[in-house]
Amino acid sequence: SGEGLTLLQYVIEQAITHEPIEISMQRDLFTPLGMNTTSLTWNNRFVADNAARYGSSGNFLNYTRKDHARASGSMATSVNDLSRFLEALFANHILKPATRDEMLTPQIRIRAAHQFPTLDEATSDEGPAVGLSYGLGWGLLTHTKYGPAFFKEGHGDGAENYVICFTRHQDCMVLLTNSDNGELAFRPLLEHLMGDTVTPWTWEGYTREQVLSNPEHQAQAPH
Repeated sequence: SGEGLTLLQYVIEQAITHEPIEISMQRDLFTPLGMNTTSLTWNNRFVADNAARYGSSGNFLNYTRKDHARASGSMATSVNDLSRFLEALFANHILKPATRDEMLTPQIRIRAAHQFPTLDEATSDEGPAVGLSYGLGWGLLTHTKYGPAFFKEGHGDGAENYVICFTRHQDCMVLLTNSDNGELAFRPLLEHLMGDTVTPWTWEGYTREQVLSNPEHQAQAPH
């Protein structure tokens, strides 16, 4: 959860590094990996490539700009930089293999029918069929016909994002969109370009019916 990552950020800053998280991340991760368009806080060199965010009716919302580092969602980045990160993760340039394996080990098995609302007690066989679970910071699909996978979503006003990697062949797909309609593209892109037919679409809320019925989507749709 975002709250859990914020608490982890606080522990790291106060008890381990004794410095702001954006300094540690820039020094220890972004700079060594050549992630030059990535930061937890706004940098003026991003101006030329800054994405404008749009609502579901095509209305302009805002630009991506975060002035305070928040581990759970303030990072600005690019497809190229995320690709560099994932390549380094697979090459064990970020974590030791044993540490990476622990990070991608299931901690919580998921039987919920929907990711949101979080307290919905409805269950489904969709998630267990592909080994849906949470690891440490990643969502996991532990047994699919393509082997195990790990994924991460992102959702905010005018920004819908998704990353999934299948570990057997180190195949990944990165989807960054600047629209509240972005999630409408996720399933067709993943299925037709990557052959991903194992993501639990209903649990994620990525079916067309779910996206269009989302209250946030309806609130911004034209009358």
